[in-house]
Amino acid sequence: KIGGEATVYKSSNGLLVKIFHNEERRYETLKKLQKMVSMDIRSVYVNWPLDVLYHNNDFCGYVMKEITDAEGLDMSRIYSFNNLEFRNRVRICINLLKIVSYLHSKNILIGDMKFDNILLKNKHEVYIIDSGSFQIEDYSCGVYNAGYTSVELQGKNLREFLRSVEDEYFPINKILFEILIGKDPYYNPKSGEIAIVDDRKFRFPIKNVPEISDPKNPLFLWSNINNEIRKTFHDYFIKNIITDTAQWTVILNKFISSN
Repeated sequence: KIGGEATVYKSSNGLLVKIFHNEERRYETLKKLQKMVSMDIRSVYVNWPLDVLYHNNDFCGYVMKEITDAEGLDMSRIYSFNNLEFRNRVRICINLLKIVSYLHSKNILIGDMKFDNILLKNKHEVYIIDSGSFQIEDYSCGVYNAGYTSVELQGKNLREFLRSVEDEYFPINKILFEILIGKDPYYNPKSGEIAIVDDRKFRFPIKNVPEISDPKNPLFLWSNINNEIRKTFHDYFIKNIITDTAQWTVILNKFISSN
């Protein structure tokens, strides 16, 4: 698989090898990966670097496990997640939050958080890949996806900028919203999904939410989810009030146990 930074190959021993393009073989990337290999990360749901790779004594990439029988969550996004039962969608969110919470507890930020880097297995089992780009202590995450990055970070040289935990909550909330509601949080009923990167206005109502029974209606899931979840999204996208991963998990567990 060829990406912007590297090409990933299957090795003969069942592992994956990520070979950086020549211009991406930076000294700071090597030092970050050496640091990562030395860390005690025990989550099987994070595809962590196993070893640094060299060719003719020159740094060129790293080795990681292959996650089999899984596909990118972006494949479900194509179908607005309607290919998954709703309870599984809630479980996906809960499992994703657990992984993010674990990484944050280790002073690790995902940084480039997007659906491409989340794998789904057995309907709700979640894995995070491409960990080589994570922000580890003072080693930055230099890549980003415009759709899942706050406007405050765009335009900055992210190789020289350290993100904060608060910066993670834009992609967290956006990803949770898309999985649960099946729409981008900046969905515009008049123009559909067009210009959602540029027009960041949250239009989903929090008061006088209409009762909708037609699953084809864009507001169907917003109408039928509970008010606590609606308020949590509204608080973030309108007021920039952050609900942390632990509290988000409580809210979603409460919802799933009552439905």
